[in-house]
Amino acid sequence: MQSTPAPGFHILMVDDDPDDALLFSYAMETLRTPFRFSLHQDGLNLLKTLSDERPNIIFLDLNMPTKNGYECLQEIRSEPSFNNIPVVIYSTSGNKKDIEKCFKYGADNYVIKPFSISGISTMIRKLCNTEWTAS
Repeated sequence: MQSTPAPGFHILMVDDDPDDALLFSYAMETLRTPFRFSLHQDGLNLLKTLSDERPNIIFLDLNMPTKNGYECLQEIRSEPSFNNIPVVIYSTSGNKKDIEKCFKYGADNYVIKPFSISGISTMIRKLCNTEWTAS
């Protein structure tokens, strides 16, 4: 069995869908690790959020109103001090062009949103235990 990240591991989710956020949060609870979880419902002021409280990993949705995931990703990667924060695109889109564009803009991983709590918790455990290298 894979281990879970250290207590206090901070996950930031940027997603405008409250149902997806609730499922993600519930899946984290099933891991029984005291994660810190923050939700940002859109990409506005994302760099300020990162400056105020750096997460260990960001799960970023693509399809959001106001500022979409591509714009957020470009903004994060344009700031050198945030290049060591892994960004995982967390989307319902399996479109090859979307995936390629995200990696071109600096995503560290791309995950199609799982539909079950167990699928989400397995994905969280796996990605939060990955040894990321700086972009």
